Amino acid sequence: GMASEACLSANELINQVEERLRRLRAQCGGFPGLANFLAHTFEPLWEEVEEISWHLWPTETREGSLPRGKQTLSPSDFGFHNALRNDGKITFIDFEYFGWDDPVKLTADFLWHPAMELNPEISAQWEKAMLGLFSGDPDFAVRLHAAMPLYGLRWAMIVLNEFLPGLSERRRDAGGAYCRDPDEARDIQLGKAKR
Repeated sequence: GMASEACLSANELINQVEERLRRLRAQCGGFPGLANFLAHTFEPLWEEVEEISWHLWPTETREGSLPRGKQTLSPSDFGFHNALRNDGKITFIDFEYFGWDDPVKLTADFLWHPAMELNPEISAQWEKAMLGLFSGDPDFAVRLHAAMPLYGLRWAMIVLNEFLPGLSERRRDAGGAYCRDPDEARDIQLGKAKR
């Protein structure tokens, strides 16, 4: 599976956010709202979170890959947005990126994915269940604590893809029936990033 390449060390996760931030900064000239959000909200928070998360992350996997024994098989894009409900049963679909991955990524992405919109009680239950399920890895809880804010800020960057050039055209070319005014779409995504 493709997710076998997705086990992110602290270093790789930080680099992903930095690269997304760099691409978005390049678009700020045409979007004052984006420029304001990045300069006054995201970047000050990013500086703080990056440093704290780096220091909290277990040294074993700060820069290197997570050992296979601590990985789990993961659908990668796991959530209700990739599920069908029928007769009270939930069937998960879309295993395009299925493979070995850090269970921290599975846990964090489920909680942060914008399509999930989980209430705090359900979020707490999911986190507690995952902490129990992966309690055999003594670094799991520490890695999760260090990674959660990084994944949250990564998702803030992902939802801002709407500001990157060519996105509307790629969606249109993909034949999506979903069309929205690009300015409205950017405003909605900026609101999601702020939340």
